[in-house]
Amino acid sequence: MISDAVFSMDGDLIDIPALLALCERYDALLLLDDAHGFGVLGPQGRGSLAQAGLTGATASRRVLYMATLGKAAGVAGAFVAGDAALIEWLLQKTRTYIFATAAPPLLASALGQEPAS
Repeated sequence: MISDAVFSMDGDLIDIPALLALCERYDALLLLDDAHGFGVLGPQGRGSLAQAGLTGATASRRVLYMATLGKAAGVAGAFVAGDAALIEWLLQKTRTYIFATAAPPLLASALGQEPAS
């Protein structure tokens, strides 16, 4: 199952616990795009999963969580978080995408690192 966590046009939030219940029932994964929730919702802006209380021991291995760093975090890039086996699979199967989207040198400079020449 794939869904935005927050729909950008009107700010509607999905019912994450209900979607996870469906995923459990049908042995499915949930790809959750939190581009508009990360940095805004939940304690310390940790996003929609944190707002739903689904972190740490209550987190589900069925969730593949992704968000951009170019909105609330104010930098470039994005991240994907989830079960270690799923992340490893992504790393092995999406290498050309990973290497095609390297951080820009300006971001490295702003973070105090010298970009590779």
